[in-house]
Amino acid sequence: MSQLGERQPSDLELAEELRLVRQAGLVNLRGMELAGLRHCAARCGFGEDARSSAPVVALLTAVLAEIEEGRLGTAARYTFGLVPGTRDWPGQDRRRRAAEAYGVTVDRFRKSYEQMIVNHVAELILDRINQADAGPAAVRSAPMRNQPRVSHPPAILGLPPEIAHFEGRSAELADIVAALSVAPSADSVPAVCALHGMAGVGKTALAVRAARLIADRYPDGCLFLDLHGFTPGTDPLDVGEVLDRLLRRLGVPGDQIPRSTDDRVALYRDQMAVRRLLLIFDNARDAAQVRPLIPANARCAMLVTSRHRLVALDEARLVRLDVLGQVDARRLFRAVIGRAPDPDEAFDSIADACGGLPLALRILAARWRADDALSPDELAARLVTRPAGVDEFDDGERSVAAALTLSQAALADDDRGLFTVLGVDPQAEIDAYAVAAMVGRPLTETRAALDRLSVRHLLSRVGRDHYRMHDLVVAYCARSAAREIAAPQRDILVRRLLDYHLAAADSADRTITPHRHREPLDVAHPPAELPDVSAYGTALTWLSEVESRLVRLCEVSFAAGLDVTCWQLAYTLRGYFFITKRWAPWESTHRTALDAARRAGDLRAAAMIVNNLGLAELEQGNIEAAASHYEEALTLFRTVGDEHGVHTALANRAWLSFYEGDYAEFLSASLSALAFYCAVGADRNAAITERGVALARVRLGESAEAIAHLTAARATFARLGLRLDEVMTLNCLGEAFQAAGRLADARDALLQAIDLATPAGTEYERGQAHQRLGDLTALTGDAGGASRHWSTALEIFEALDAPQAAQLRERLADAGRVRGGPSTGASTTPDEPGRAGSAPVA
Repeated sequence: MSQLGERQPSDLELAEELRLVRQAGLVNLRGMELAGLRHCAARCGFGEDARSSAPVVALLTAVLAEIEEGRLGTAARYTFGLVPGTRDWPGQDRRRRAAEAYGVTVDRFRKSYEQMIVNHVAELILDRINQADAGPAAVRSAPMRNQPRVSHPPAILGLPPEIAHFEGRSAELADIVAALSVAPSADSVPAVCALHGMAGVGKTALAVRAARLIADRYPDGCLFLDLHGFTPGTDPLDVGEVLDRLLRRLGVPGDQIPRSTDDRVALYRDQMAVRRLLLIFDNARDAAQVRPLIPANARCAMLVTSRHRLVALDEARLVRLDVLGQVDARRLFRAVIGRAPDPDEAFDSIADACGGLPLALRILAARWRADDALSPDELAARLVTRPAGVDEFDDGERSVAAALTLSQAALADDDRGLFTVLGVDPQAEIDAYAVAAMVGRPLTETRAALDRLSVRHLLSRVGRDHYRMHDLVVAYCARSAAREIAAPQRDILVRRLLDYHLAAADSADRTITPHRHREPLDVAHPPAELPDVSAYGTALTWLSEVESRLVRLCEVSFAAGLDVTCWQLAYTLRGYFFITKRWAPWESTHRTALDAARRAGDLRAAAMIVNNLGLAELEQGNIEAAASHYEEALTLFRTVGDEHGVHTALANRAWLSFYEGDYAEFLSASLSALAFYCAVGADRNAAITERGVALARVRLGESAEAIAHLTAARATFARLGLRLDEVMTLNCLGEAFQAAGRLADARDALLQAIDLATPAGTEYERGQAHQRLGDLTALTGDAGGASRHWSTALEIFEALDAPQAAQLRERLADAGRVRGGPSTGASTTPDEPGRAGSAPVA
């Protein structure tokens, strides 16, 4: 630990002392003024990790008082006398009684802080004891020296890496650390700091530096999220989408995230209530975008960056970040180029031309360092003349455009062309596979080119095959592409980009929903390489990560007049949406796709899309809308003479009869469709239809026949690798076995469904299994067990905003306890959409 000497340490120095303290697990008080010790003790928040901080505060008060009176050794013994497991010293009882006067008891220590907090406080005194007190040898060799240090890696590591060569900002850094270092109390609110300044001024870099300085105070880690408040070509993330992403990062499965923004806020605050996290929200549009993200838990803290001064964010400490001063700007430029800080008029002229804007300084330095043939004088001279008519992203950012123009001009021809191509679809997130497909180069070559751009600070590499571009660079690329790439070539590049995403999405969909009926893809430029999504979990993860991009590209393809690509992309995403119950993007993509199919005059494509829309509506309990879609699909399939489509629409429409209780009508239509699927060898469709037939037979009292149908269907799904359908069939078997009086078999089937639901990515079916286990358990007279299963199912269905939630809520309320109370029996209400446990064919 550094020696602060006799002077009063600054806030920033104390914060840095604290960081070193927590890394080393011990404290040396030597050289610190008492006022500084109090300041550091308050900042370091000893006891903040515990359930109550009062005892540690009292203990530190006592220790500080004894240090002030020159009785450091007594303070040490006083401390060690409270440590469970140490030997009994003379006078220990007296010291314990004295401790109790401060409200600190051994029992309270054990319960409130556990051993690690006691160890930490003991280490605070130990080094000083050895210098000021000749107490018992047991003190100098106290056993807690060998105890584990209080140093725990964050549970969530969400911070980007720190940027190299950081200069200046000491005052702003101290302000941020001070704003986020307020010790929480029972009635306090989370510490919030809003960092604001112009684009490219270094807000993100400073936020990451500050976050890393205090990250170890937050044992549950840090979360970093770009809110895209000022990202060219990308709308700011709305609060609902931000909460969706945060909840997923906090470990909430996607199909448990509610549709309502208010419900997401409530779930987010529930998740945050049991954590101690540092939240960093970068690039916020306004206060309204971040206000709902403030957790109610005072043990958390939040740091926000924005180009706007968020004056409406009453909770926040506002910190302004201006451009670097001349001295710091020149130092930063020299550090990046690797030159000693000797006076050099040319280098100083280059740095000064950037106006103190860190983005411009870094890009120019990287460009000069990469080209030894260009002298500093030549570079300085070329900065004098800036291209006329350069669009400014924000006021005063002309120097950024000048730097980017120079960097682009200095690139090799191929790299310069690649850099310009990135502006065809200007986005901050860049996928190497997609870029390779656009430019028609091998992936390895594309990676190398993107890495070269990264070295020149035009991109930053955030992972293998993943890069991020600064907002200002995105805007510059978009301008360059508009000027330098002719319209016909732009159309080809856009088509290649869309073809790649369609092919990649189709590859992932074939993994998660194999044997689904598909049309040949209309891919004019097949990509040479695709990401490996052959594993079920990998495919599902990939689709989740690129979902927003694929949804956006569906709109892009429609705007470009690529109607076939548009509807095929939406059709390909249907399997993913069905598994994850992402109903909103399901409907939005399919409505756009339906417009595309109609504009193209493709009646068969329109029929397939509208059929999928019927399923989306039926899943949400919208019977009338589903019926309308299915009727339209049937009409369109008949018009184009598609026999397979006609039988599919008839089978789907039959579910309307099922939910109306007309099982005979449902059975008649389903058996006709089943015969057709068997005749044409459509095993997947046949098994799905057979599952529906079984459910109708259960309701008609034909349980034995139903079990036979379901057993055969399950075997088919297992053979075809259809995980979701196998889980759904196990749920149906549970119902059939129960109807047949085979309760043990029913329980086994439902427990298997629960075990397989999570690997299959379907929380919805896990909810179905718990609901049916509740029904089954109620029959045995175990009201409490039944209520527990129903409560679990209710939590799942509420998170999904599924129609079953209302029924379960009413059932539990009638039993006298919402969520987990006693109940008297299973429901006998008619089937509701989705409750039957099967699904129409698609």
